[in-house]
Amino acid sequence: MYRLALLAFASLFAFTACTENGLTDLVDEGVLGRIEVTPPVIQFGTLQDGEEDIRPYLITNIGNASLLIEDMVLEGSGSFVLLDERDNFLLAPSVTEQFDVLFSPLGVNDQLAHVTVYSDDVLAPEQRVDLIGYGAGPELQIDPPAYDFGAEFVGCGGEVEVFLRNIGDDDLIITAIDYLETVGLLTMDDANVLPLTLEPSQETSVWIDFEALDQVAVTGQLDVTSNDPRGVVSATQTGEGVFATTAEDTFVVPEDPPVDILFAVDQSGSMDWHASQLATAFSALIDAIGQVTSGWRIGVVTTDGGCFNSGVLTTSTPNLQSTFASAVSLNGTTFNYTEKLFQLTQIAMSKTYAGQCNANFLRPNALLHIVLVSDEKEQSGITPASFVSTMQSYKSSPSLVKVSGIICGPSGCGHADGWDTGYKDAVTLTNGVRLDVMATNWANNAQQLAAASLTSINRFELTQTAHPGSIRVWVDGTEWTTGWHYDAATNEVVFDTNPPPGGVVEVDYGVLVPC
Repeated sequence: MYRLALLAFASLFAFTACTENGLTDLVDEGVLGRIEVTPPVIQFGTLQDGEEDIRPYLITNIGNASLLIEDMVLEGSGSFVLLDERDNFLLAPSVTEQFDVLFSPLGVNDQLAHVTVYSDDVLAPEQRVDLIGYGAGPELQIDPPAYDFGAEFVGCGGEVEVFLRNIGDDDLIITAIDYLETVGLLTMDDANVLPLTLEPSQETSVWIDFEALDQVAVTGQLDVTSNDPRGVVSATQTGEGVFATTAEDTFVVPEDPPVDILFAVDQSGSMDWHASQLATAFSALIDAIGQVTSGWRIGVVTTDGGCFNSGVLTTSTPNLQSTFASAVSLNGTTFNYTEKLFQLTQIAMSKTYAGQCNANFLRPNALLHIVLVSDEKEQSGITPASFVSTMQSYKSSPSLVKVSGIICGPSGCGHADGWDTGYKDAVTLTNGVRLDVMATNWANNAQQLAAASLTSINRFELTQTAHPGSIRVWVDGTEWTTGWHYDAATNEVVFDTNPPPGGVVEVDYGVLVPC
């Protein structure tokens, strides 16, 4: 057994040795193809944009048998092009073939590539030719080429300075700087005057601003057009808006929402007819308000003392119509505040505290609707803004104060001032209604006053500052996509269509936080 194993090993060694020696012998005897590629390096020199140079390399079969050229592969800069791409062809012994490479710089500075020639030469199956060229001209570098603002709370943001730099060896001429971002959260601030020339190593910059106005991820692209051989060079910026937190507020629609209405009526002689018109329209006013709430209170002031004529009127006041008619027609014995309804109203409001003549009128959560009735301009010397601010000081929210005016309309009441009375500005500041005191039919006036008296009962102030686009509203479990709007000034959801009394209102929203 030992002799057999020894003989087998000796036979294997002999076969291997013969194979290796035979291969070498075959090459030495010229029965294999051998490859030679020259030159190993091609230097193209320096070219400008648009210029071309063609240089050859040679493949020679230096063996004495046919050589199979399997493939030629160009790798590296796109500035080089292999013009004579061939594969799987035979090269007879002592035959040389030429293959051309074109160089036309697509950039500046060093341009590098190489060609690898694959053959069936068993001793050198791969031969490499290095390609070296240099591009002369301008080159634009955008720094940073990509920038991520990361996650920013909605309502916040950031900015980044992006540099445009000429790293080439010739003047760079920038002809356009454009920015593309479809959502509008990323914007460019560009103070450059175009066309702009940057000498080598010179730079300029633009600013990219990110405003996280909504909960969304965005990508923007800065495109710079110049005489850089690439034409347009781009950079990207990304960012994402996120809510710091979300909130859900729940409200119950009041069954009989409170409304406090104060009528301040000019007591000058020319007002007698207008006062009678107001008295006649009173029943229409109460009917309209009563369709939504019985929780109203009314006070009428005409005299200098500021106390309500006939006290505070409610649904339980006897002979309500005639009582109101008497109240709006009552004149005092002195006329210090004739045509000074700002001042008269302020006196009346100052007497709404406990123990004073107008106590039990003003309620904390009720809308205070002040109706000013006059056929003259306001003459108190108090600015509309100051008057409104004083009235709002009585309430927890500015939205709980509304000033309306039955005042001079387009006819001007025979005065050159026309509609431009001080009363009008107070009405505008509180989104009240402006009605014409010279109207011959006050039924319409009554309907509009009633509507104005009921607007704030459908207002629900949110507990935290909301992002407008994130708000969703449900009433009794059903989502309302219409019939409401958001008042950013007061942070309130305002119903344009009355929700049912006693209904449950749920509001979901993203919360805005300080940046």
